Amino acid sequence: MGRCQALILGMCLLVGLAACSPRPSSQEQLIEVCRPEGVAGATLKIGPLEVPHDKMVARLHHVELTGEYGISIRLAEEYAYQLVQLTRESLNTNLVLALDEDVIAEPMIRSPILDGRILIAGNFTRLEASEIVARLSVPCPPQRDGAS
Repeated sequence: MGRCQALILGMCLLVGLAACSPRPSSQEQLIEVCRPEGVAGATLKIGPLEVPHDKMVARLHHVELTGEYGISIRLAEEYAYQLVQLTRESLNTNLVLALDEDVIAEPMIRSPILDGRILIAGNFTRLEASEIVARLSVPCPPQRDGAS
């Protein structure tokens, strides 16, 4: 099935959740995005599992060949273990993915996610995916006056 083994596919939104190898192919990019001042950090909810924004690394995922954007997330170890348990227990059922209370997808679990690395892919624009990643990321460093 290529680099990512598709694990979950949402029916209406064409949003997928996948466990991925840690390195993107030459046609894929992982782009760092920081959280701008005034944007609150969000908790990622995967079914009943709640992961604070400071317990993950989120990046914008871009596939150059297709122009698609998604969200690549690596969970901290303690949450990665919980995700293994949750996805094993939730096979062939839908899990709600949400940022705080904002539902972004309801994909179906096809197989367990074993390494805490997930890819939320689908019909995201760059702006939509960037906004989600920003809410899950660390704050941007302060701007220095007079920096060249």
